[in-house]
Amino acid sequence: MTRYSDPVTPWSYVLPIALGVLIGTLLSDAVRLAFARIVFQQATADFNRQLQQLMQQGIDPQRDSVVVRQESLPSAPLPVYPPPRSDAPTGSLACSQGAILRRIEGGWEQVGRSAGGAACRSSSR
Repeated sequence: MTRYSDPVTPWSYVLPIALGVLIGTLLSDAVRLAFARIVFQQATADFNRQLQQLMQQGIDPQRDSVVVRQESLPSAPLPVYPPPRSDAPTGSLACSQGAILRRIEGGWEQVGRSAGGAACRSSSR
């Protein structure tokens, strides 16, 4: 019985594919950068043309620019929100969708369920 031996190594498949991917990536980056350069040059030319039109109309963008006043915000105290439930001390009770929960180490356990939501109401202090 003859054994089949392949004279071609696996690298003969991997290296051409990797080289093709590398060259394709470099070419796509070159095309993208060339396109970005063209767009940048067009935007610069448009900006300079608009600036020249303003100067011809007698408008100096540096002299005639509008200064926007920044109004100070009222110094009212910021609202105080309750801390997140994960910061609750161990043993504290909480209400979540009508279920009464007790804080335990590493999470919450359900203690009971309120009847009709009357005994347990979610609220923020």
